[in-house]
Amino acid sequence: MIKGFICPDGQREDVGKCLSVCRLGHRCMPRPILVNMAEPKERVEGKFSVTQLIAPTRISYLRMVNDLYVSPKSLIKSFYGKAFHSTTGSAFGCAEVLVEDDQCSGTFDLFDEGVLIDYKVWGSYRVARALGLHSIKVINPVTKRPNTRWVPGGEPEIQEETLQLNRYRMLLHQRFPDLIQHSMKLFVIVKDAELQTAFSRGVTEPYYWIDIPQWDDINIWSWFEDKRLSLERAMETKTTACCDSVENWNGNRCKYCDVAEFCNVGQAQIRIDADAESIAS
Repeated sequence: MIKGFICPDGQREDVGKCLSVCRLGHRCMPRPILVNMAEPKERVEGKFSVTQLIAPTRISYLRMVNDLYVSPKSLIKSFYGKAFHSTTGSAFGCAEVLVEDDQCSGTFDLFDEGVLIDYKVWGSYRVARALGLHSIKVINPVTKRPNTRWVPGGEPEIQEETLQLNRYRMLLHQRFPDLIQHSMKLFVIVKDAELQTAFSRGVTEPYYWIDIPQWDDINIWSWFEDKRLSLERAMETKTTACCDSVENWNGNRCKYCDVAEFCNVGQAQIRIDADAESIAS
């Protein structure tokens, strides 16, 4: 959980002290935003959440056993999502309900009119990948120069979201067995909608509905059970395997990871990146 913030000058300050008096005399962000960022997610005591199990086991483990100090700047993307959730409320349907079973717990965003919905606030690149758009090079017949175009036909990158929504679906039916559920969807807000960057990636709308397929319950349970046992072993043995190449984005995730300072692989990758930047400059 978040214990404190890393100030713009690199110093660390506990959340309580930060909110009481800014040590720099001028806040990097308004206090309501800092409170929102530091607020822990609702959990069921003694059970892992769907979010914790979907994340790489090493990252979830290190988040659980360490006090985190994070830069507010690094949390701004997640703040977009939390702020959006807080404005939607529960005027319709069943919203922000914490559900659990023997394996895990989770809080789904909305169940309304037979649809299980999860809100996302993404940049256009992530949206393009989720829609199955992919980039190709097209030669301009006049300039003879290659131009990048994003076109349909790729495989939508929504595996984590599919696992997440299907597990929420199972938790929902465990808690409310009489509900009739027709479909699962993502409602995606595009952060950079209507900007040149978004248009260049084929993302032309301010929001998108993305259908999530229903997967077999046994396979979903099995996948999450493997992750639960792995995280449970990590807590017992106080060690865990490194993130694989998919989980660490081929080494690119470490520079953004909030627990990299507690991870030997993360520290090594950060040193490599720093050395490469030093050589380049």
